[in-house]
Amino acid sequence: MTRHLPVIIAALLVSACASVIPATAAPCPQLDALFSRWAGADTPGFAVAVVVGGKVRCEQAYGQADLTAGVPLTPDTRFNLASLTKPFLALAAVDISLGGRLDLDEPLDRFLPDVAPYYQSVTVRQLLSHTSGVPDLATLIVLSGRSSADALTNEQLRGLIDRQTHLNFTPGDRFLYSNSGYLLTVAALERATGRPYRELMADRVFGPSGMASQHLYESPGQTISGAASSYAFDPGARTWRRVEYASAAQGSTNLYASVDDVARWATYFLKAAAAADPRVEAMTRPATLNDGATTPYGLGLEVLQYRGRTLWMHTGSEAGYRTVLLMFPEIDAAVVVLGNAGVRSQPLAEAVADMMFGSDFLAASPRQTAPAATPVNASTGAAFSGYYELEPGRVAQIAYVEDRIFVAVDPIGVAAFEVVSDRQILHRGSGVTVTFEELRGTGFETLRLTGIGAPTVGRRVPVARLDPGALRQFAGRYYSQSLDATYELVAGDKGLSLALQGQTEILPLTRLENGKFVSAEAGATIEFVDDSTFLLSTWRVNNIRFGRVPLQAN
Repeated sequence: MTRHLPVIIAALLVSACASVIPATAAPCPQLDALFSRWAGADTPGFAVAVVVGGKVRCEQAYGQADLTAGVPLTPDTRFNLASLTKPFLALAAVDISLGGRLDLDEPLDRFLPDVAPYYQSVTVRQLLSHTSGVPDLATLIVLSGRSSADALTNEQLRGLIDRQTHLNFTPGDRFLYSNSGYLLTVAALERATGRPYRELMADRVFGPSGMASQHLYESPGQTISGAASSYAFDPGARTWRRVEYASAAQGSTNLYASVDDVARWATYFLKAAAAADPRVEAMTRPATLNDGATTPYGLGLEVLQYRGRTLWMHTGSEAGYRTVLLMFPEIDAAVVVLGNAGVRSQPLAEAVADMMFGSDFLAASPRQTAPAATPVNASTGAAFSGYYELEPGRVAQIAYVEDRIFVAVDPIGVAAFEVVSDRQILHRGSGVTVTFEELRGTGFETLRLTGIGAPTVGRRVPVARLDPGALRQFAGRYYSQSLDATYELVAGDKGLSLALQGQTEILPLTRLENGKFVSAEAGATIEFVDDSTFLLSTWRVNNIRFGRVPLQAN
């Protein structure tokens, strides 16, 4: 593992002077210490709002919206809400369904005649609850050799979804997050009502909730006035670099709004909850799977527990934007944190909630109860190390490198974890934990991953013995029609490597004894069907078929 995740760590080490932009609402000075490292003129930062008892108690901002122009963040600065767009769309869909214009449980082909055959029986409810099995759009973009910096229209992205040939699973069998569902929901709403997405959102969501400065990003290259630029920290250059963004997907992302806008929406939503509004009940009822089990997600909102209280929440991540909304209906309170520094907003939002509402919670803060780190030794590191298959297309790698434990797993990438016991490691910033079980000889056979969606159990898969000569049979160029992308497999003395179209980095692959080649760091698994065909799987997109491309004669 040569790549790590010190973007977060390095960004947190950036020094900042203590200057705070005046808020439009009464300030909460007790928050200044939490955001002090983001309060300078040389760093991007965060806008934060606190809602209590049906009113916005405070709004304030720290850091810069544009480092080049020296424009500070304010509570009125617009951010791309990224996936925090989803609850806004879900509210519109539920509102329209209750008005009789759309049945959430009808198959899509009843009102979308141009629907791709493989997902024609999926329902809007399944799309909104991430139980549809439709392959994830964000993953498809990367696999096809593109990124969110590319000028992709909503129509092009719909076409990429429609090029696929199969679902990840039978609709309703599993919960698996998929951005595709929300883009398809927009198409369904527009067809059912005969009105454009922009008008539906204005009439059903923005206007009723009192939002004042929101804007939908609808076409590549569109300029959003008053928007924060997005940044990531470059640890090598010790500087911030701007992260470009152009993709125009609708529904799953691309609502630009200020922290004041989101706070107004949260106030509106909590008041509706107190009035037993059926829209809120529909959105916050956990989805039920085919086997009767429930998921931690309703329609557009995660439904969780935090410190003994019900929590409705959603996060967002797009380019350098990181957003989160936490709503606590039992205490009529909410926290909004929107950032442009490429650093997760959720830990900061939880710290704000702990500080502002601590006496209203029924249990101790996870930060107070998290165990202390312990030194790691070689035998413990070796016992943890290895590859563990979590689910189809998703493998976690644990590695002991230079007296540290690293975990590579989708969607984290690679991150350093602390050892907190002889059977558990912790990523303190996110609360993600890995617990090891079934010690046999010098190694553990299983692990349990918690803190990323539903808890997941993975079983160790041994690494196959390397035979460089045998690997050469797999080398060559392969094409996927569903991605319209060509990959290359390269055989070398150290094994097989994968070159993705549009990506400059070559991914080393490890062959496991189950016959699969994996890159846990990139979240990719390759399984050969025969000498000329392999299936590529990731966590959110399974079994993309690639066929060998014949060499061209000279």
